[in-house]
Amino acid sequence: MNSLRNVTSVSLFLVLASLMGGCGSSALRTVSSGQIGCAPSEVEITDDDVGWNTRSWTATCGGKRYYCS
Repeated sequence: MNSLRNVTSVSLFLVLASLMGGCGSSALRTVSSGQIGCAPSEVEITDDDVGWNTRSWTATCGGKRYYCS
């Protein structure tokens, strides 16, 4: 079973990335990278869910799964 960890990202970055139109999986890989200690190129993003005032996704790297918001 993969290790599971809750990870909180830098919401200001997501707001700015969203305003600049770059809030795709590349931006999520970059934000997740800084929190989980993997290079952005090694991070896989799945389950990207955007709500009215929230965003959550799953970042996977090195066999570990991280739940991010």
